[in-house]
Amino acid sequence: MSKKSHSLFSSSSILGFIALVVLAIGSFFYVELDAPSNNNYNERQSNVMPPKMSDYYDVSEVRYNGKKLILTKHARCRMGCRQIDAFEVNEILTHGRINQRKSQPNASPCPKYAIEGESRDGQTVRAVIADCDRNVKLVTVIDLDNDYKCSCK
Repeated sequence: MSKKSHSLFSSSSILGFIALVVLAIGSFFYVELDAPSNNNYNERQSNVMPPKMSDYYDVSEVRYNGKKLILTKHARCRMGCRQIDAFEVNEILTHGRINQRKSQPNASPCPKYAIEGESRDGQTVRAVIADCDRNVKLVTVIDLDNDYKCSCK
């Protein structure tokens, strides 16, 4: 009869135990690094705006009735203040509906149209355009649900 030495732990159970300890320590540090450092965490996060589509969408790509869209200085200011980007303007011009009461189709030299719709991020937007012979000018944009304090002239 030969005597086999019995150890309390086999080599595979020791490796499993070590792996478990390493994972536990790693998850502890991951949670600690990801945790908020003070009570202002939510406040700080709410001030961070997600990137707007204008970071990925060039306004020169926007067209209306096949004509290139030109942004007026006022429209650029209103877009910035009201957090409306070129992608959203394109959405409204493409899928919106003309508000006849706010439009001036007989305006000279360019008819003006107020086009309204909802953007992908849920804003109800009115884009006012001047549809001229060679191009279309974006006169202004309005978020119909929110009142922004803009200082555009």
